[in-house]
Amino acid sequence: MRMKSGFIALALVLSAGLAACGGSQVAVQVADENPQGELQPQEDVVVDFLPYDRDSVFQALESQAAEPRPEIPDTLRSLYSEIIERQEEWRSAERQWQQWRDSLKALSSAMEGMNESGAEYKQMYSAFTDLEPKVQALNQQKNEAFQAFDSLQTRTLNFADSIQALRDTWAQTAYEGYIEITDSIVQARGREVVVDTTDAGGWVNVTLPGGQWWVHARTSRPFEEVYWNVPLDPAQADTLRLTPDNAEIRLSL
Repeated sequence: MRMKSGFIALALVLSAGLAACGGSQVAVQVADENPQGELQPQEDVVVDFLPYDRDSVFQALESQAAEPRPEIPDTLRSLYSEIIERQEEWRSAERQWQQWRDSLKALSSAMEGMNESGAEYKQMYSAFTDLEPKVQALNQQKNEAFQAFDSLQTRTLNFADSIQALRDTWAQTAYEGYIEITDSIVQARGREVVVDTTDAGGWVNVTLPGGQWWVHARTSRPFEEVYWNVPLDPAQADTLRLTPDNAEIRLSL
């Protein structure tokens, strides 16, 4: 028998205790790794300060679902990795082609108006005739690399969309009571959700009433989502950094 959402809300409220009085200034920074692997502040990220653990609510609802949530196949991660590899192969060939094409154009421009019988012209002409077929061959290689990348990406994204459709259909039923539960918790604890957006330095500064909070945010990477749901007690800490170290890296669909 499915557990009533109101009972779930009551259980979650009692498990965390009642709200404390007072309020505290809290600063939170969101930082994620750039392509070079260096931490970089994330601007314009929405940060939610929740008086409940959203993951616990979802887990409680999942435990009452008639069927388990459809899993993301491991093969999808491999396909995403292959897409990135194919994309880099295409971009690498394109960069090389552009360099050689520019060199070819520079030789052509330099030879205009030159004496064709001169030694310098002949040297440039020899370099031009040597480079021209290489540019043509690299252009074909670039186009083939793009076609391989584009075809794989299209097939993979269609596959991912079909998985997402299954998961969305499941979630509509399994998570049906989520808003009712969280609204009940907010009302019982007497603390509203606080929402802010990070500045250029990745920071948000808010005032929170006393009691236990959870800080939720998320950022995107290619084919991945960086997800945070980190507990915070303002009485114990006034600063929190959200980094990949305290995040869950999820495969995105």
